[in-house]
Amino acid sequence: MSQESFETKTIEGIEYTVRMLPPMESNDLLMDVAQMIGPSIGPILDKFFGKASLEDALDQQVTPEFFAKAATALFGGLSKQTVRAVIDAMKKISLADNKPLAPIFDVHFMGKLDQMYAWLAFAMKVQWGKCFSALVQTMAVQGAAALQKTGSQ
Repeated sequence: MSQESFETKTIEGIEYTVRMLPPMESNDLLMDVAQMIGPSIGPILDKFFGKASLEDALDQQVTPEFFAKAATALFGGLSKQTVRAVIDAMKKISLADNKPLAPIFDVHFMGKLDQMYAWLAFAMKVQWGKCFSALVQTMAVQGAAALQKTGSQ
């Protein structure tokens, strides 16, 4: 996908278009996101799915207990600074109904955090979809190994 490439998705009746960030800005943000969520992914996947691959784990039926523990771990590791940096970067490369999102961001999402999070998830998928699953797999393995090392001491 080139800088001029983009993806479009309709969320709550609004057509969002997201293009790519410059590669080093994208890389830096992805590394910040990985550091933020990485420590929680490995232990969660290992606890619920053992040594299954990420693909096999995602194919399994998950329980409400998994989602509750995963949400607690992920939200516990969130960094307001990193989330804001990702939002700020993504809004600069997004359109809402063919209008730049950045200048209208606050008004557009006022009282609509659920819609903002849906847009953000879409923007992150556009930006990092191809490499994110590989990164999550790596973080899962490293997180599980770190947990085992800590437990064996």
